[in-house]
Amino acid sequence: MIETKTTFERHSSASAKPTNHSLIRPHFSDVHRLRKILPVRNTSLPASESQEVHAVVKAQRSQLIIVSQKRSGSSFVGEIFNQHRDVFYVSEPLKSLTTLFKRDKGSFDTAAHDVLNATLQCDFQRIPVAGWVIERSSVNTCSHVQEDTVSLRLGCKEAKSRYCDQPYLKVSADKCRIRKHLAIKTIRVNDLGQLKSFFTTGKLNVTALHLVRDPRGVMNSRRLLGEANLDFLRRKGIHGDETLDLCQHMERNVAFAQHGPEWLQDNYILVRYEDMAEQPHKITAEIYRHLGWEMSEAITKWLEANTNHNAGGEQETEG
Repeated sequence: MIETKTTFERHSSASAKPTNHSLIRPHFSDVHRLRKILPVRNTSLPASESQEVHAVVKAQRSQLIIVSQKRSGSSFVGEIFNQHRDVFYVSEPLKSLTTLFKRDKGSFDTAAHDVLNATLQCDFQRIPVAGWVIERSSVNTCSHVQEDTVSLRLGCKEAKSRYCDQPYLKVSADKCRIRKHLAIKTIRVNDLGQLKSFFTTGKLNVTALHLVRDPRGVMNSRRLLGEANLDFLRRKGIHGDETLDLCQHMERNVAFAQHGPEWLQDNYILVRYEDMAEQPHKITAEIYRHLGWEMSEAITKWLEANTNHNAGGEQETEG
């Protein structure tokens, strides 16, 4: 396999140093078993009449939720959608909830559902914890929203108080509503089943992109990062096994997608980080084709500028 190091990764992970051995391997046991569990639900989709019809439906206004785990490549994948002018991209809208609900899993799950629901419908002003979200996450969120208007950038910089976020929220909501598509990236959804209401409401046209990475590479990257995994601690506590939790999360959710309910069957894409790293242009094109979204020249140029097929290496900061 060609080992790939992205410029994006190098710029956003200055503290993480690559090891002497490759973290990207084509045949590793954990994810290889996942391919046996789910042999066809990846981005390598056959060209068929049913797929063409599916693409036409997806061409309408639609929403994408990128679901992954910490240090699995989701920030890089998310940026692929951030480069498209027809896509409104929101990175980690649930990040602030990790601090707000450090030990309360039930409250976190309820608040996370409300925040995701409001975000999917561009109703940022109705987010129950909007002030907290903006105060804690404005830099993270705004830096990933590609805009050519001064007002939104200015709003991001000035939204430092939980009591002065309404102008920014209104501008964001207006921009979100005029875009053809919405993409959300999160590493804080533990089970795909938690997204059911968004797929069955009848008001949305949602697809889940499930990004997985070799657990060995993920855990090595987390160790190099050297910070506590607050989302894991909230769910499992200080005595939990983080590696086991990661593998169980991956296998559980892939199996759920294969054997799960009808609402997810045609609205799920499984992507291996290793495949994206080896063939970023090919996998990106396949993802866009499955979504029914038009690829833009800006995406191709961004991939050319931010990928380097000569060296393996570490992953980016958040996802």
